[in-house]
Amino acid sequence: MQHQSSKTTLVDATVFAAHPALDWVGPVLAMGVLVALGANAGWLAAALAGAVFAWDLRPRRRGRRVRLRSKPGSVWIPGAGRFRARDLLGATTCRHETGVRLMLALRRGRPLVIDLPNEEALVQLCRDLGIGHDGFGYVDVPLAPPVGATLRVLTAIAGVVAALGLFVPNADVRQTAASFVGLAVMAWLGCILSMWGNAPAVLRMTSAGVYVPFHGGSTLVPFRDIERVDVTAHALELTVSTPRRPTRHPIVVRTSRVNPHAPNREAMEHAAEQIRAAVDRAHGRYAVKAEPETVAAMLARGAGERLRDWLARVDTIAVGAGGYRATAADEHDLWTLLEDPDAPADVRGAAARLLARAKKDEVRVRVGDVLSTVRDDGARKRIAAIVDDELPPDEDVRRART
Repeated sequence: MQHQSSKTTLVDATVFAAHPALDWVGPVLAMGVLVALGANAGWLAAALAGAVFAWDLRPRRRGRRVRLRSKPGSVWIPGAGRFRARDLLGATTCRHETGVRLMLALRRGRPLVIDLPNEEALVQLCRDLGIGHDGFGYVDVPLAPPVGATLRVLTAIAGVVAALGLFVPNADVRQTAASFVGLAVMAWLGCILSMWGNAPAVLRMTSAGVYVPFHGGSTLVPFRDIERVDVTAHALELTVSTPRRPTRHPIVVRTSRVNPHAPNREAMEHAAEQIRAAVDRAHGRYAVKAEPETVAAMLARGAGERLRDWLARVDTIAVGAGGYRATAADEHDLWTLLEDPDAPADVRGAAARLLARAKKDEVRVRVGDVLSTVRDDGARKRIAAIVDDELPPDEDVRRART
């Protein structure tokens, strides 16, 4: 099932994102090329190392107005790169004064926050990235910089100062400065390695609630128990209902305006907004997602039902108005189930199988779009196999064992 549409949607948005975690790779590679081509390789390497330090110290990015390019399975953000649906660990949404906000958890780096102008833009982006009505997965918000991050910043500052000494006319000073730059490089790389091996404390948002640090581990605070969320100078404070009276639980946050690897107040405000929206949903303040439940139950594979028997039963369902004693499924409901990220893979595959009878070419393209948003490899193969009237790859083995 390789068919896929080439439709690209342009979306104006404001993106809040720290610079990528591997942003130093480019300067390092450039340094290696210049060293290979230039004379006085030692001093040139030291000077370029200082430039890498300066690059590592660049200030945190503020919210930027950009035009996203969204297509089924991926989104391209100017200045941040392309992200695929399978690169996401989780997503959650909220409303604010001027529009809606989407927070994405990536496999690498900190959460990416996207402000969108309206619900239509949010629906389009969620459809292309395979995000369901209530989000999915989990989003981790760092509460402190990683171990070694502060030392990395101090080392980079020292490296920049030492690199400036390379421009002093005195040869002895330049030689000493080059030595200090070399020491700074080794210390800086050691700090990077320590950051990779030590994960910082995080606030984890899931569909059930918020996991907060507690005695060296974490504990779950359900959204339905949270009454209020406040952001103070050095903490994110949750007011939780108890049988006796509401209790405040301050979560310490080590923010920094200078350290680009530490959380800042803006990131905490974004997290607080998402928690408030989840609390509102838990208390029924938003509309519940409408689903074609009858059709979904009709297409679902029963417990213990053989694959061939299930497909034969699905093939007896008519699309549109059914005939005498014929079971029928509305075409609009089938499209809804096919493109619903929250629907089970078997139901989505059965919906595509029925639609393929009358509009095979269109369905193959739209199924290709759907498959590009499915993060689970097994579910992706299963949907494609059902539409193509084939057994899933492991079905023959499973049947032979039984």
